[in-house]
Amino acid sequence: MAWLMRAFKKALGVVVSLWLVSCSQPIPAKPYNFVVILTDDQRWDSLWTMPFLSEHILPQSLNLTNAFMTNPVCCPARASILSGFQPHNTGVLNNSSLNGTRAFFNETDTVPLNLQNAGYKTALIGRYMHGYNPGVVPPGWSYFVGIGHAGQATAEDWTTLKWVTIGSSNKVETRVKAYKDIPQYVSYYQRDKALEFLDLYGKDPFFLYVSTYAPHGPSVPAPEDLGLFSDYLYRSPSYLEEDVRDKPLWLQQWATMLGRDLLAYYQANIRDQLRSLQAVDRMVQAIWERLEQQNLLDHTIFIFTSDNGLNWGEHHLFDKGSAYEESLRVPMLVYMPQGLQGESNKLVAVNLDIAATIYDLAKLPKVTEGLSLVPLLKGEEEDWRKDIMLEAFGYLSYQYPISGVWAGLRSERWKYVAYAEGDLELYDLATDPYELENKAYDPAYQAVLTELAEKVEAQKGLAITVFSLPKGNVNQPYQTELKAWGAQEPYTWSITEGDLPTGLNMDNQGRIQGIPSQSGSYPLVIQVKSPQVASHRGLPQEFNWRYELIIEAE
Repeated sequence: MAWLMRAFKKALGVVVSLWLVSCSQPIPAKPYNFVVILTDDQRWDSLWTMPFLSEHILPQSLNLTNAFMTNPVCCPARASILSGFQPHNTGVLNNSSLNGTRAFFNETDTVPLNLQNAGYKTALIGRYMHGYNPGVVPPGWSYFVGIGHAGQATAEDWTTLKWVTIGSSNKVETRVKAYKDIPQYVSYYQRDKALEFLDLYGKDPFFLYVSTYAPHGPSVPAPEDLGLFSDYLYRSPSYLEEDVRDKPLWLQQWATMLGRDLLAYYQANIRDQLRSLQAVDRMVQAIWERLEQQNLLDHTIFIFTSDNGLNWGEHHLFDKGSAYEESLRVPMLVYMPQGLQGESNKLVAVNLDIAATIYDLAKLPKVTEGLSLVPLLKGEEEDWRKDIMLEAFGYLSYQYPISGVWAGLRSERWKYVAYAEGDLELYDLATDPYELENKAYDPAYQAVLTELAEKVEAQKGLAITVFSLPKGNVNQPYQTELKAWGAQEPYTWSITEGDLPTGLNMDNQGRIQGIPSQSGSYPLVIQVKSPQVASHRGLPQEFNWRYELIIEAE
């Protein structure tokens, strides 16, 4: 029996020792969950119209008042948010099938896929990106509710969901059934699906990404909100700016084209935008309250933002894609448990910094082009960015007389923009926050302009800068040369669609020359490539443009 007692005491000692060791070790922290609510075309200064967000979430969050989209257009912004890379490095440059859409996006290295591989449950509820076709679940989504299709939503799509894809995926896309004609208002359908996801997976670490229709046009409010904001009339010092002679030529031309009928339409649409946000606010409230009910807020990061801003008549513009503040700036609230509350005016590149922040808090060693917001959220920032590189690749709106290709830089004080057509803009935002006085051609500001231009030149992505071909004549010598900027030279040029008329050729330096022997109209797509690789896409940077070459008879 003595030996048995000794064995028992030894075993008891081991158990006690292990218990003491376990008590001395810190309990592993529960992983953060992530909720990202992304609206579409919401201005940074419209949060006041959303009562729950502004009265309940805003006081508990860090309000990033200088938050910008580096490319203020839907599809590039969305691809950038899901990767953390500038659009010229994702390859998703604009909304067109030539230079954008899902087809250009590298879905093997995304926030949802990397989180899923790390054990997270991931969900997308709403819009994915341009070029998405129903019946497909892209890689990395544990719970996917894709609403919409490759084209633009119509007014009817808000109240009867024409296409909804429900399914899941892992490292590769899956094909599933797409449902048609679901009779529910879109924001309420998203609310219900978001709550369903939280009920299913709230006990697991999760990433919930809700991408709304609102307030993108055609903005269709929920029926109970139709009477709101009826007297709202937006005006600002730059609304229908009286003197635009210092502005780029394209804007001067557009200002003379804007008629009273368009003004009335735009003002009515502004009211509908605000109305459509009310159902989003109620959706946000439902998600937040479900997080509270499930005791999840003490380890959940909650982010509310938009994919771009929108002009409401500033400088005669009523769209996105421009380099003006109202187009670039977006609302951004970040709730972090025990994080800072109040306001921060630090420069935030939303589409780059969301991914960097999530990877940091999820402890995933992933490279992005953004900065983690954790130092701001903890009040520990010491050396923050002083400027943000901005660019667009062919979208101001198809109604404006310009290519929409521009590159610029926004610092704490200055805004510099260079347009492919040759115009320049420079604004001192400290004294001119509404961008009324272009200083680009003022000799007193040339040192500042040169410094900012050099920074932009070193960072901008590849783009063509000649957007039309001169007409030619049969049996007459023809010669023109295409130009590009950004990335690295030498550039190589090619025709990817269509053919030149007999007698003309294009070399790989972009020179078209010869003697055409037949008249007609020749549609072409011309591509320029750089040896510099788009780092997220993993392929050389490229840019495509559609031309029409007219050769007239003798």
